[in-house]
Amino acid sequence: MAPWLALLAALAIGCASAPPPPDEVCLGVLRARGVAFTEGPSLKGVRTPVTLDGDRFSPRLTPRGTRPAQMDCQLAVALVEAAPIFRNLGITQLDYSAAYDYRNRRHSNQLSMHAAGLAIDVHAFHGAGREYQVARTFERRRGAWQSLQLRPGWFQDCVGRPRTAGGRTLRKLACRIRLDEAFRVILTPDDNRDHHDHFHIEARPDVAERLADQRSS
Repeated sequence: MAPWLALLAALAIGCASAPPPPDEVCLGVLRARGVAFTEGPSLKGVRTPVTLDGDRFSPRLTPRGTRPAQMDCQLAVALVEAAPIFRNLGITQLDYSAAYDYRNRRHSNQLSMHAAGLAIDVHAFHGAGREYQVARTFERRRGAWQSLQLRPGWFQDCVGRPRTAGGRTLRKLACRIRLDEAFRVILTPDDNRDHHDHFHIEARPDVAERLADQRSS
């Protein structure tokens, strides 16, 4: 092979394996909101990786273990956008097991959204001196969920009739997040046994761009 062809081939391989450029729109949203974060580290499968300072984030992000709050910038923006939902329900802390986790979905050969840094698994919520563990506090099938129709009264249909205050709080939280435009998916114990002890909260991959479009229109 001619030297110049070899050079072009090497450049092509380098370009193909290079990570995409950081999403400056998304990072700009975090900076404008005063979020305490650092860019990186580089994470396989993640477009714009960031590490949140969980102790200074609102609500506080507390790992179950030693995993830092590493994720794609878009998930960080979605959590910032959801701050009023948590605040209105008195939620001040989320205990999570995983945000970024390069793995397949359970029982599947497809990558999970955790592999893209766009999902976080939350096992417990704290507020007003109380802990709401999903495994013990969430009351399954006390309201509409998979059969929910977005019509007048949808929120009350979704929350249903939990027997405890904690159960009502968690169902309210799930229902509010479900309709929030920053999120693509929320899975709860009402969905399947894989989620019997946590909420899987998944951001849209273009939250920051949607916000920018809304402000420019």
